[in-house]
Amino acid sequence: MRNQTLIFTLGGFLPAAFNLLFLPAYSFFLTPEDFGLFGYVISFQSILIVITVLSLNSFMLRDFFVKDNDYKNQELFGTIFLFLFLFNIIFIGCLILVAPYFVDLLSDAIPYRPYFLLMILSLFFEFLFIFPLIIFRVQKLAKYYVLFVTSKQIVTFVIAIIAINNYEAGILGRFIGILAANIIFSFLSLYIIYKNSILIFKPRIIRKGLLFSIPILPAALIVSIQVSIDKLLLINYIPLEQLGLYTLAASLASIINFLSLGYYRANEPVIFEAFNKENFANKIENIIKFFLILVIWASLLLVLFAKDILDVFFNNEFYYAYVYIPWFVFALVLNGQRTMLGSVLYAFNITKYDLPLVIISLTIYLISFFSLTPYFGIYGALISLIISSLAYLISTMFLVRSHVKIKHYLFFSIPCLITIIILSFIFELTFLTNIQTIMFKILLAFFVTYRLFIYLKNNPEIIPS
Repeated sequence: MRNQTLIFTLGGFLPAAFNLLFLPAYSFFLTPEDFGLFGYVISFQSILIVITVLSLNSFMLRDFFVKDNDYKNQELFGTIFLFLFLFNIIFIGCLILVAPYFVDLLSDAIPYRPYFLLMILSLFFEFLFIFPLIIFRVQKLAKYYVLFVTSKQIVTFVIAIIAINNYEAGILGRFIGILAANIIFSFLSLYIIYKNSILIFKPRIIRKGLLFSIPILPAALIVSIQVSIDKLLLINYIPLEQLGLYTLAASLASIINFLSLGYYRANEPVIFEAFNKENFANKIENIIKFFLILVIWASLLLVLFAKDILDVFFNNEFYYAYVYIPWFVFALVLNGQRTMLGSVLYAFNITKYDLPLVIISLTIYLISFFSLTPYFGIYGALISLIISSLAYLISTMFLVRSHVKIKHYLFFSIPCLITIIILSFIFELTFLTNIQTIMFKILLAFFVTYRLFIYLKNNPEIIPS
């Protein structure tokens, strides 16, 4: 494959694809309650990971193209690595001291030891992994990027299954798998950092990096809270078994999120390189248009066959998770569209709006959640996700258009996503037999795929190069 953008997108997509393949195996060893416990604890990790990197990954990527000098870029990587290494020693140490009290304060349903302790220990290594991934991106080593992210996912799964099956570790095995894989891949990451950086500490680089990243960090942190807060709040409204089904649905839907992130990470350097060039607006429009075609097509396929996937490949205790998937997909596509638009603001070196935008979005989510969830349960939480994601997207859209006139395609994505939810209800209420329903789904998927193929063939300019 010569298309670097599509290979990098594949690198973002494959972890979710492997996760999708591994989840059935987990479902035959673990219960919905175990899934709920794991989802609750990992929600904290998703928030804390943002702090471990301080949003300096975006600074390194942008500054790499500004410097365009190998020696200075090696100084950049080396300085940021040393700074984050020292910061994470202090940060993880503080977490180990205060987390036991904080966890008990939020909920007594899940103990701190051993679950949260293992999560915090594995968290220490996470900052290391941003360096090889950035290096592979800027050097356009797409195949190594894909190999790194997929092999880490596979190693995590293998160790977890061994712990669960051979040593009867239960859900603890998943935490052991994450920690063990992080330790193994930290050595590979250190080697890649050593080969591509100069280990020197330059305060000037740190100051410049923090001036860029500090305005982004609160927004990134609140976004991660917004992504994870549903599980943290729902534990007070529903039992762990239901939270486990909700978590499984979120995991299956996350394939759309990984696809979006993979495409975004592949195109972020393209957007920065195209900035200030004559065709910048047209380039952005094509990137967003292809993104929406890609993720909406994938969303349709996922929603069409989610029920069948759960029926065939998962333990029957998890079957009813399929009803939540279309709602997650709706919110995730909106989030992906907003992320693509947000990268345009970063190209203009504008980060000051990140925090107020995400505070508004989180506030809307909390108001919606506490208004709807007591009456509609899980569906109230899902509708709240969609409302807040849409508000965030519209706000970002208006900010971007104040700097560059580009099409947002909102009136394309919203009707498509509503149609997907309507289709999920239609197939739920249909009087067709299972075989007839599956055949109809296959025909619909084939028809949509064929029409998209024809459209892309007639409009090759929107396909990433």
